[in-house]
Amino acid sequence: MITDAAHPWDAPAPEAAGLPSAFGLLPEDLEGAPGRAEHVFNRLQRPWTYRPEGLFLNREAREWIAASYDTSLPVIVERHPSEDGATKVVLGLRDGERIEAVHMPRDVRNPRVTLCISSQVGCAMGCTFCATGAMGIRRNLSAGEIVGQVLSLIRTLGPAQPHAITLVFMGMGEPLHNLDNVHRAIRILNHPWGLNISTRRITVSTSGLVPAIERLSGLRPRPWLALSLNATTDEARSRVMPVNRVWGLERLREAL
Repeated sequence: MITDAAHPWDAPAPEAAGLPSAFGLLPEDLEGAPGRAEHVFNRLQRPWTYRPEGLFLNREAREWIAASYDTSLPVIVERHPSEDGATKVVLGLRDGERIEAVHMPRDVRNPRVTLCISSQVGCAMGCTFCATGAMGIRRNLSAGEIVGQVLSLIRTLGPAQPHAITLVFMGMGEPLHNLDNVHRAIRILNHPWGLNISTRRITVSTSGLVPAIERLSGLRPRPWLALSLNATTDEARSRVMPVNRVWGLERLREAL
């Protein structure tokens, strides 16, 4: 285990503790900002140029953001590298909660990286094989915290270019239990003024929340959907995944 000391700019100032994250802003939220919304959004969403003490913005724009938003990223407090090159990280949030994410390079010769990110602190689904489920649900992550995970991982571990990033929502939590914030984060990460990660390289995994699956199908931009199946009969799946007792395999098949 590698424990990282927080940089001075990573820990939120006390007066910023109640402010929403600036990294959850869409360009339309920045129309009132000094300067061009495109420029402000780009500086917020480009981790390679990110410096919280400056954000490479003029003073007026920095003061406008600081008055209403928090610009601290989730802090990587632990790193657990594995022999295959993947690194599991623990990130600290402003309220003291912690979440996990995984940084997975394809190989040493290929710059592509898959980032496995969380959508909730804990999880309400209660799957018997999942350690997160034993925590129960503590809270949803905001869109800014979801985006902040990605920016913090990239800034600390790479890659150097956004086209080399694949995102999978397979960390802590049931993403479709937090669909509003997850989809807002996808809109931000997909936006051409920011990282511009194609939805062809974004996958949301679900245990089988049928109403949310059906709702997701009508949203744009729409990511890929992965299903955590784990059994091929209702009897077996219901034993390990309580969600199947509400929406069984036939109802799930109809939704997909």
